Parts: sequence; C-alpha cells; structure tokens
Amino acid sequence: MNKEFLINAMYDAINENYGTQTPFQTQESNELESDFKKKYAPDYELSKRGASTDAYSKFSENLTELVCGNIRNAFEVGFNTAVQLLIGGGMR
Repeated sequence: MNKEFLINAMYDAINENYGTQTPFQTQESNELESDFKKKYAPDYELSKRGASTDAYSKFSENLTELVCGNIRNAFEVGFNTAVQLLIGGGMR
C-alpha cells in the first residue's frame, strides 16, 4: 500500500465519520471563514437572506476549495511528521 493511498484513506475516513463538524474545523475557524465572507464576498448580505447570487456561490466554492486544500495539506504534513517520529528518523 503506498503512502498517498493511506493518507487519503485516513483523511477521507475522518471526514466521513465526523460528518459536517470534523476535527479539522473549530468554532474559531468557522467564525474566521464567516468574517472573511462578510468582508470580501460579493452579495454576502443577499446570501444571508436566502438570495444567493452566482458571484457569491462562485466565491464561496473557491474559498471552500482553498480552505479544504490547506486542511488536507496540513493533515499530510502532520501524518508525515508522526511517521518520522515513530520510526525514529529526523525531519527532512
């Protein structure tokens, strides 16, 4: 089994087991994301009233993709660090 497969399987299992509130999300990170959208998202106020525009939807999708990519990358870094520590090797 290759390492990338194992990392993906573990990451996906964590996301599936926890549903919408994974351990990768905290109240603080959710508030930061909300504050960021409030400040920078086009048509933010309309979206809060249930009238989401294409511009807001695209912004939200792009932000979610960015945040999820960073979370996934941080998970991989943590995994690699844990493996190195477990096998007694130094960090590269």
